[in-house]
Amino acid sequence: MSMLSRPTVDLSIFAPLLLIVYVVVFELSRNVNQGIRAQEVISVTAALFAVVLVSLISFKFVIRKRTPTAAFGSLLIWVLVFLYGPLQSQLHQWLWDSDQLFTLSRHRGLLPIIAIAILLVFVWMARSDRDFRPALKITSLVLVVLIGFNSLVLIDNRRAVSVPDQFQPPDGIPQIDGEFVPNNRPDIYYILLDGYGREDVLLETAGFDNSEFLGRILDQGFAVAELPTTNYNFTAYSIPSALNMGYIELEDVNHAFWRYQQGSILNPDQLIQNSTAGEIAAKIGYKVRGIDASTSKLKKDAFPLFGPFSGLLRDLTPLKIDLWQFNYFWVRQLAGRNLADNMSRLLSVIEDPEPNLTFLYVGAPHPPFLYDRKGEFQIGAGTQQQGWRPESKYIEQLEYVNTLVENLVGTIIQDSDEEPVIILTSDHGPHFQVPEPADEYRHSDEAIVMQAGILLATHSASSCPIEFPDEVTHVNVLRRVFNGCWGTSFEDLPNKTYIIPNDGSNKLRLVVD
Repeated sequence: MSMLSRPTVDLSIFAPLLLIVYVVVFELSRNVNQGIRAQEVISVTAALFAVVLVSLISFKFVIRKRTPTAAFGSLLIWVLVFLYGPLQSQLHQWLWDSDQLFTLSRHRGLLPIIAIAILLVFVWMARSDRDFRPALKITSLVLVVLIGFNSLVLIDNRRAVSVPDQFQPPDGIPQIDGEFVPNNRPDIYYILLDGYGREDVLLETAGFDNSEFLGRILDQGFAVAELPTTNYNFTAYSIPSALNMGYIELEDVNHAFWRYQQGSILNPDQLIQNSTAGEIAAKIGYKVRGIDASTSKLKKDAFPLFGPFSGLLRDLTPLKIDLWQFNYFWVRQLAGRNLADNMSRLLSVIEDPEPNLTFLYVGAPHPPFLYDRKGEFQIGAGTQQQGWRPESKYIEQLEYVNTLVENLVGTIIQDSDEEPVIILTSDHGPHFQVPEPADEYRHSDEAIVMQAGILLATHSASSCPIEFPDEVTHVNVLRRVFNGCWGTSFEDLPNKTYIIPNDGSNKLRLVVD
């Protein structure tokens, strides 16, 4: 008597999928507080599952082998794919001072090696008649254990380092009581131009004379500070420090604050609303808002595959070669020709009868270099370059920003019923020259001055006299603005400048005290 056997599912197909689960959980366990959204994790994981299943099915039909053989071959190939990024980074670190740096540790050296290894796996699977089910079972068991372990690490890290609901300012930040009555309440516009260098810095490093633009805004009633400097040469520290009117003195930039900022730095409204300056302004009747002039009219939330988590996974694979530029271009600068329109959104604030504190973040003249001096959109011109060079492209984009800013502030001044206060500044200067990271803290004096020297120009209302000393840093700008406008008595903090060296050390270094 024969018995009918039930059809069974070949469980070997789950081994490559377990590898994806492990990679996802591993990255989450290390970056749990980096502003990663559940929507993005689900979308990225689903996309990876789909790609792995397609590769497994293609493998099976191309080599015409049983499912275990196709699954094992697919597993080995994806292991090689996900090892590429860590291997390339480790080789780059090991061989930094070696002549082999320009071969093995560069993409052009390592990528062919990985490609050949993948080809060899494919040929091996095509010729092999072995039963790979025992190997798949062992591999699956190891992956399950690793997934479980990293899940526990994920839970522990989530509990140990929770993301704050809002920025927690350091001790010593000035506050005012609820009964404070300001002398005046003019509209205050804080316009931050990312990577905009000081006049002497631009002249010395790029040979560009910016005096013509500065002269024109002087004619509009602005005062230009002589030697303004940032407190940090990095956006995620500089902006919160300026808006919170105090120093962020952390030893390691991988601290929870850094991870939090990675998730919020692209949200100017969140930055200003949760800052000390925003909270003080709200207490005395101001509307507080932030505008990002650097994003597309399309919301980046509609594209969950392009975010901090997908960036982490992308850096594990050969996609790190070129797609970081596309990701940055897509999320931050998609339809970048909207920059002028987005900046003009600031003009709607003028019509509001209530006093406003408005923060406008402009991603230019920081790379990518998408515009010429006339504002013509240059697809591929800057998106294909990693870094700040050529300087000529930076200058062209800066000149376009000058035109937009001049028109914007002119309209604000002209259309406002009462004289507004306008602050034009930057988070850091250009990074044209990157010091060699041969030792932990190698930074030339020239590079420090270049990265720290920023634009600072202020338009004061007659009712709000604002004065700055020759040397002023970010933490004291809003202190002085509020003192002049509202009659507060915030004292200046000592001028300090920190840098985050480009040497992989992830340590804040105090260079000016």
